[in-house]
Amino acid sequence: MMANPTYANIIVELTNQIDVLTKTFVFNGYSTLASLLAKPLAGLCTIFIIVMGYRVLRGLTQSPLQELTKSCFRIGLVYLFAMNWSFFSQYFVKLFVDCAGEIGASLMQIIPFKLPMSGGGINAGLQAVFTEVIRVGSWTIGKASLKHVAPVLTGLMIYLSGLAVVGLALFEIIIAKLMLSICLSSAPLFFCFTLFEQTKTFFDRWLGVLVGFSLILVFVSSVVGLCMHLIHWTIGGHYATHAVNISATDWIPIFVVACLCVMGLLEITGIAKSIGGACSTSTGSAMVGGFIGGALGASTQGKNISQKAINLAKKAGSYGLASLGFPSTKATQTMSSIRNQMRGHS
Repeated sequence: MMANPTYANIIVELTNQIDVLTKTFVFNGYSTLASLLAKPLAGLCTIFIIVMGYRVLRGLTQSPLQELTKSCFRIGLVYLFAMNWSFFSQYFVKLFVDCAGEIGASLMQIIPFKLPMSGGGINAGLQAVFTEVIRVGSWTIGKASLKHVAPVLTGLMIYLSGLAVVGLALFEIIIAKLMLSICLSSAPLFFCFTLFEQTKTFFDRWLGVLVGFSLILVFVSSVVGLCMHLIHWTIGGHYATHAVNISATDWIPIFVVACLCVMGLLEITGIAKSIGGACSTSTGSAMVGGFIGGALGASTQGKNISQKAINLAKKAGSYGLASLGFPSTKATQTMSSIRNQMRGHS
């Protein structure tokens, strides 16, 4: 029989369920799209090769061999990322999900604080802060009576402050993971868009969204570390004494810290999304295949530069000879005409 979650393990259990669901969704979605797009991708590659051959035959390309080699590399990369789950998961899924989570967990632990954490990572940290807030609020409300109702207000404000911070942080992290899973599961479709110049912008925007939500995991985790430290600082003393000496105004520091934490979480989320949007300005496809053109054109550029240097040296040599007493034909004719005129006058 499955045990019902409680406030003491709700965050850890929920995030674990989300992680399992997102990993399964990414694998199933990627596999389904890869099987559906296998034949259309082969057809697109055939069309791409036909168009490339037509351009070469018509002389529309300056360096046919270089363009053909670059196109073959592009087709190979598209097939490698769009039809090979092991390679895709090794580089894309681990980069945007696993590495982002590990970096965020490391940033969260930069500021040391003592919490009764049941494990490591951001999920355990959020759970520990959430448990502290709920217990202190419950102990405060438990001190109320019919003639003394002030602890009820204090306990409710503690509840609201803690729930606002923990809930917003948990919401941002879960939404980022869900959006990453949806985007990663549709990877085969967007890798097909890199074949043609007219559709590369779709891949660029898709990659920018991945970067934005991945940075949310990193930035939100770092801000959550600061928030947990501040909330524990305001409520840790009451937690240690079971809220014995709490007063009617002790909710004010917790409320002020909660407002600061909420504003910080909202601001850092916008920054992460704006950075991801900046990455989608027609540069994402260059990250996948731009190095191919540079590598293949290095030798050609070297030859062109060498030829230009030789021509420049020849011109410099001719100018130097002219300055040493070997004038050009026009200079010689001009001097001859001047001498003839002087003889005529004489």
